[in-house]
Amino acid sequence: MRGLVFLVAACILAGTVGCGGTRGEAPKAYRRGESGPNPMPEEAPWKEADITLPPYPRDQDLILFEPRGQTTNRFYVDGSSLTVDPDRVIRFSLVIRSAEGARTVSYSGVNCKTAGWKDYAFGPDGDRWERVADPQWREIRDQQMNNHQYTLASEFFCYGGIFSGGPTGDAKSIVRHLKHPPTPDARVPARYN
Repeated sequence: MRGLVFLVAACILAGTVGCGGTRGEAPKAYRRGESGPNPMPEEAPWKEADITLPPYPRDQDLILFEPRGQTTNRFYVDGSSLTVDPDRVIRFSLVIRSAEGARTVSYSGVNCKTAGWKDYAFGPDGDRWERVADPQWREIRDQQMNNHQYTLASEFFCYGGIFSGGPTGDAKSIVRHLKHPPTPDARVPARYN
């Protein structure tokens, strides 16, 4: 019996010594581009796709959406022009109508990863595009008035809001979401709906 107790005690002690002794080193973590057992490929630098301007927007293709904040304008996306291109930029025609009847038409893009907005062309005379000479990306900001850029990016175009890294889906699913937006949750304060 004494031998059995000694044997059990020796096994327990050996097990704890084995566990508490020197451990092996953790495997080295490799960064993108470093060589290692399974090196991650270098990520190619982002390159904006070449764009082709779509046909000028027609009234029957316009989808009304309501931006957050205050406005007297009406805002529309031309569903037939909306694309999600290989560079993951969402491009579309935007029509803004003022209460007085003025109409502003642009062909624009949203980059969800950088929260960027770019206007590629405007429709100054009502039936044709005029390209912007040197279009630049601008940061999308949450505004109190005419907050259409932020609303489109955060509620319709970008998964999880802006700076999320990607579109909510393909062009068809984004158009469907514009046509049938979710109803706000009454339990959530209006600022977060």
